[in-house]
Amino acid sequence: MFSVAKLTVGIVPRLWHQACHDLRRFWIFFLPVVVLGQVQTPNVQIHTQVPSGVSSSLSLQVLEEREQEVVVTTLLSAEPRTAPFEVIHVSEGELSQRSPALILPSFPHGGSSAGVFVSPIDPTDGFARHQWSYFKQMPGNVQNSLTTFGGYSKVAITESLVDTNYGNFAVVMDELPSEIEFTNSFSVMAEIADTDVTPQVCLKLSSQTVVGGDPVTVTATVDPVQKKDVTVEVDFWSDVIKSFLTINPSTITIPAGAKESTAVQYDTRWDYTHPLTRGWKEVYGDLIAKPDLPHKHSICLCPRIFIKRPPPDVTLSASPNPVDDGDPVTISARIPYALSSDLKVPLHYPNAKTTDTAFDPGDYTSLASITIKAYDTKGSGQIQTQEYTGVDDKMFTLAIDEKKLAAAAIMGDPNVVKVTITDNEIPFLHFALAKSSVNEKDVTQDVNVTIAPKPASSFTFSYTLGGTATEKLDYTITNSGSVFVPANATSVKIPVKIIADAEDERPDETIELTLDNGAEYGLGNPRTHELTINGPQVIRFASSKSSVNEDGGRHKVEILFHHPVRSPMLIKYTLGGNATDGIDYYITSAMGVPRRLTSVNLPVDIIDDAKDEHDEKIVLTLTSDGIGYELGSSREHTVTIVDNDPTVYFASATSSAEEGIGTQNVRVTLASAPASDLTLSYTLSGTAVEGTDYTIKDSGSVPVSAGATSVNIPVAITDDSEIEPDEDIILTLTSATGYTVGSQKEHTLTIADNDTPEARFASATGSVKESDGTHTVSVEISPSPASDFTLSYTLGGTATRNTDYTITGSVLVSANATLVNIPVTIIDDQLDELDETVILTLTSGTGYSVGSQKEHTLTIEDNDTPAAEFALVESSVPEDTGTHEIE
Repeated sequence: MFSVAKLTVGIVPRLWHQACHDLRRFWIFFLPVVVLGQVQTPNVQIHTQVPSGVSSSLSLQVLEEREQEVVVTTLLSAEPRTAPFEVIHVSEGELSQRSPALILPSFPHGGSSAGVFVSPIDPTDGFARHQWSYFKQMPGNVQNSLTTFGGYSKVAITESLVDTNYGNFAVVMDELPSEIEFTNSFSVMAEIADTDVTPQVCLKLSSQTVVGGDPVTVTATVDPVQKKDVTVEVDFWSDVIKSFLTINPSTITIPAGAKESTAVQYDTRWDYTHPLTRGWKEVYGDLIAKPDLPHKHSICLCPRIFIKRPPPDVTLSASPNPVDDGDPVTISARIPYALSSDLKVPLHYPNAKTTDTAFDPGDYTSLASITIKAYDTKGSGQIQTQEYTGVDDKMFTLAIDEKKLAAAAIMGDPNVVKVTITDNEIPFLHFALAKSSVNEKDVTQDVNVTIAPKPASSFTFSYTLGGTATEKLDYTITNSGSVFVPANATSVKIPVKIIADAEDERPDETIELTLDNGAEYGLGNPRTHELTINGPQVIRFASSKSSVNEDGGRHKVEILFHHPVRSPMLIKYTLGGNATDGIDYYITSAMGVPRRLTSVNLPVDIIDDAKDEHDEKIVLTLTSDGIGYELGSSREHTVTIVDNDPTVYFASATSSAEEGIGTQNVRVTLASAPASDLTLSYTLSGTAVEGTDYTIKDSGSVPVSAGATSVNIPVAITDDSEIEPDEDIILTLTSATGYTVGSQKEHTLTIADNDTPEARFASATGSVKESDGTHTVSVEISPSPASDFTLSYTLGGTATRNTDYTITGSVLVSANATLVNIPVTIIDDQLDELDETVILTLTSGTGYSVGSQKEHTLTIEDNDTPAAEFALVESSVPEDTGTHEIE
């Protein structure tokens, strides 16, 4: 008997390509899932990729709980391999003849049906033995299903040959105790029919249309988000765009809890060899996304991409290249497909002023551009080279000028050609190297001779031998003295076989090979080659002694090698002297030396302590128990560590003191206390004069007691009455035994003058007529000032400023002046008035003081005469008035 348990919507994976195609036409493929058989067992075992030997025994209650969990979260989080499923209750009278049991509906995949099969009768012997024949009579059996039996149990398992994106699945039904459950490992796969929690996976493109050569960005999305990573395999729908798009990586992962994956970039290109590109300007095709979980099948799984043909890329070539001098060279420009109009390819010579050795004019005639005609894919032009005579080839660089290239085309590769011009005259010979070396052992050392240009026919050149090595004792050369050169050769070798002897030959021996002139060839440089036969490696100190200050840090002791190191070397040495390793210095016990070095510096790290101590010595002695060397004559080196005596410096760079202050102390600081008494030395300079402006006891030095960290130099300032500018004393510390001078070695002490000049009027009064113009009032200055100052004064009196006179409010007194005049300009008015006065009063200011005669009165005498006239032209009076006064 059978019954239709569910109607499930899905797509068979084998038909996936067709499905993407059909989905674009809005088709839906329906498949019924049929559950067959008679339920004989009360339990269902679901094995979800459990390891061999482990089984799951899930009760109805547990299955129902997981069903509810799946409905909510969409994933069965408790299993390594998760998939949504639904538990179907099969009640009495439908599929079961007994109490209700659980049936898990399967989803068909991979072109084979899958279902839950239960035998209508038990096997004759009560158990199954992995035999297919026992299920021959099972109703609804499908050929492509794989049916297996668990040992000694009444178990029916159906395993479908499904698509690898989903994995195989199995449903187990039995009634045995858990200790003898079926133990093989299977995956469970099922789909919830007609539910809205099935995730939808999509593939998004950054752009549906791209130009060949430009990348396209691809992102995978999932809705709703999943608790585990979702892996999406990306493939081509068809082979059409395989030649135009690279899918790498082919899988995209959407992280657990994320809605989309990290964007990946796929490269596109335009395949000019593909048949579709002949006359086509665009190709398109679909991508296919295959998620690793059950999902909705929608059009977004199969995005379509359009790849457009890019503008033609222009390439450049030269033929022949190299070209003989005097011959033309053809420069060709090509594009992959023809255009409907002419394309001008501009050219330039980018290295004409840098690395080129051929130039226009002189070596060739430039070509400005090449035209590719409409409906053609190639254009060319010629550059004519000029004849020259020489050994070396000449070269010039020609390139497409991208800045001037029309927008209809783009730069291809190659877009630069280097054209070599060769001299087609006789070949010239020279050694490839001027010098080389070889170790003294039974080997053959080749000495290379370069030939240019290639000879058209063979010839023989000769050479002579010299040097300190002896032929047949130290080396041999087959056919010594001449070498055969075949036609078109660019180089030949002179094989020198070295003879290893037991002699200690120092210095190293040399073989000198000198090319001889010949009629069939010329000679270039170098025409002499020196081959050095290296003797045994000998090491020695470069010098027998050296010194380093205690604060010098890393000190390097140079070790010289007889010749460059040919194999790794390990140098060993012993330590001696009164300096202590780890206290006064650090050094390794041995030193490795890499190949090719001719010397090495042995590092000695000096420890700078705070002690004031005697100089100490490190004695380094090379020993013969190292690797790869022999000892030379200079095997011992003594390093003297010079104690860094206290550093002395002035506490400040400047200070000042007035003349009347008495003694000014200048402090010197010691960075560390000396172990014994010492004397600091210094020099004096500046504008102040020792003995006149100041005195210093025991000038030039000052004693410092042991343990002191500072000392004062006492400077006694002389207080004179002379008015003078400020003067300075410059003290400069100088080096001497027992200390070192720090950076602040100079101090400037400024002596500020305390004497000021006195200003007073030369007289108390003065007078001036109103018509005299400018009158000067003299002020005496005593003593004369050392520098300029401004003399100030106030104005008073009966005269009005700017009406009766004009005057400034101050006057400048120059340095060394003893007298200064204050100009008063008198205004000559027409008024008949009384004499008026201007009272000038000196006021105190900077750089001077005011004397007792600080006031001067200047009288302005009026020069106007009174005029007589009638007040009225006429007047009248009564006859009986008597006396009448006329004004």
